[in-house]
Amino acid sequence: MNSEQLTNTNEGEINNGEIDETKIIRKKQKSQGYRKYIYDVLKSVYPKLGLMEHTRSSLNMFSKNMASIISDLARKNLLYTGRNTLSPKDIQIAMLLVFPRDLGLQAKSFATKHFTEFNTSMYHRSIQEKEDSDARKKPISHSSLAGLIFPVKRTLDIIRVKELVGGSGGSGLYRAGEGAGVYLAAVLEYLVREILAAAGREMANLDANIKNKKVLIKPRHLLLGINSTNDLRLLFKMNGFVIINSGINPNILKEILVKKRVTKRKKSPKVSPDKEEEEEMEEKDESGEVKKKHRFLPGTVTLRVIRKLQKSDDSILSKSPLNSFIRFIMERYYYDDAHFSAETLDIMREYIEIQTINVLRSANDITIVNKRLKMKSGDFNFARLIHFRDLPSFEGHIMMKVYQTVDKVRSLADKKLPPTKPEIRRMSLRAGCKYQTKEMNEMVYIFINDLVNQICMDASNIIILNKLKTVRPKDFLQALRARGIYLIY
Repeated sequence: MNSEQLTNTNEGEINNGEIDETKIIRKKQKSQGYRKYIYDVLKSVYPKLGLMEHTRSSLNMFSKNMASIISDLARKNLLYTGRNTLSPKDIQIAMLLVFPRDLGLQAKSFATKHFTEFNTSMYHRSIQEKEDSDARKKPISHSSLAGLIFPVKRTLDIIRVKELVGGSGGSGLYRAGEGAGVYLAAVLEYLVREILAAAGREMANLDANIKNKKVLIKPRHLLLGINSTNDLRLLFKMNGFVIINSGINPNILKEILVKKRVTKRKKSPKVSPDKEEEEEMEEKDESGEVKKKHRFLPGTVTLRVIRKLQKSDDSILSKSPLNSFIRFIMERYYYDDAHFSAETLDIMREYIEIQTINVLRSANDITIVNKRLKMKSGDFNFARLIHFRDLPSFEGHIMMKVYQTVDKVRSLADKKLPPTKPEIRRMSLRAGCKYQTKEMNEMVYIFINDLVNQICMDASNIIILNKLKTVRPKDFLQALRARGIYLIY
């Protein structure tokens, strides 16, 4: 037994100095969430496709967050009705409030079908138990009774919050019946089915011979599939879901495309035959073929780079400079003894990058609306207000004196602070921006510094409340959840 297994044990699991390993295994299986069941759902939709581990963890995190959003809204509904038991009707009302209209109606029909199947199978089973006493010895899960793949009891664990909801017969302000767990599990399974089906269609569009191959679904395919479906795209946008480690959705506005010039051919001036022979001799290769000088139209190479960056899911911001800057801000202004795990810093870096690209994309849309191609600082400031209305600019903060000139910021940290000018240019190109002014570099510097300050401030508040010294990924996700952002990675 290693130290991790020892920490997962309770006092009741140790008998005569020996540890009951069966209970430890059960706890490990319980902590996996919906991972195993997501794979089973995929095999029911696409039997020949597989899932990457990152994709499975992303869908697992999405399912948990969506279950918590719906159950929280359903509990608020109990305050108005005056009841203390969560019913399938409460889950249905909360689901229709969260989902877009068409997606909500389809999920309602799917969940209602399996809920009625659960009720009928429970009725037949009760009759069978009365007639045959041996039927009681054969336990059947609620998921199999309802004809579902997703587990009902694990969904009930999410609904039954310790502080608010008691179990069946437990103590608490509210109670949650089994029917609510069946209905919510059916809704989550329907959502995962739709997302995987959209991701599979997107893979088929990328490769026509995908049916004859064994291919793994990546987080990139999830993002493309969600954005290709209007209902799923609205669901993620309205509820604040942000997918990282998957790049962005390719989008190039028609206004920045290069227009071919139609020019009349000019008559070439008469040249003496001796000069023509000399020019031809200069342009010929060793093989004797004549070289043709090709020159692209202005902006063609830029569009090529934009397409290349939008298709990739590689991170642009460098790792070590940004990590050192986050530690520097945290130790100097918020919490001296704070530490960050390596996974937390990676998630922070991806979050900062995707939010910066989203602001740059909105700024590019504002630029096109104003009938310009070159992005200005005013466009970026307006886009920043749209996305981060509550993001403090730290004008009264001591760092504002440093922000007045970027060179002082660099001298304070004793290192070259992120992002560099090439990284800013690559982020703007990935966002679809063709041209930008020199002032944009400083605006992006200030935005990323303000975002790092906000992250450090929220993380320090959480670790101080929980009396911790290390910022873990779940602490950072909790800080984002308080601002209405659900990160999926």
